[in-house]
Amino acid sequence: MYNITLTEAELRSLIVLSELGVNIWESTNLDEDADCPFLDLQDKLCEAAAVNNPSWIELDEEGSIPGEEIIIEAAGMLDDYDDVTFWEELVDRMAEHEAQKEINPNQHPAKFEALYLKLSEKIEAEVEANGLNNLSFKK
Repeated sequence: MYNITLTEAELRSLIVLSELGVNIWESTNLDEDADCPFLDLQDKLCEAAAVNNPSWIELDEEGSIPGEEIIIEAAGMLDDYDDVTFWEELVDRMAEHEAQKEINPNQHPAKFEALYLKLSEKIEAEVEANGLNNLSFKK
């Protein structure tokens, strides 16, 4: 067992992190009968926080839980992360696709990597400058 001393802000941050863990686990776990490994930690953190009755902790029939403020903050962080990773993944895939049109990565891996990096930078700059305005897909 560990005993640590936390400020209220630090404890709040840990509860936000636990909420992120719960959200990610719930969105990626396929076994509906499995228990989320972050919930016990979140319960302990919320119980510790409830001693001082902060506005960001709520009480329900089972005990202390993260309040709406925590849930909204964690959801916003996840939305921001999803936006960033979406664009990064899109740029990577587009650059890889375009590079494969010109160079076989199995035959010339170094040339392919150089072209891929060049195209990634070009596409990333285009996406940053224009977002969806100039993005088109052709079949």
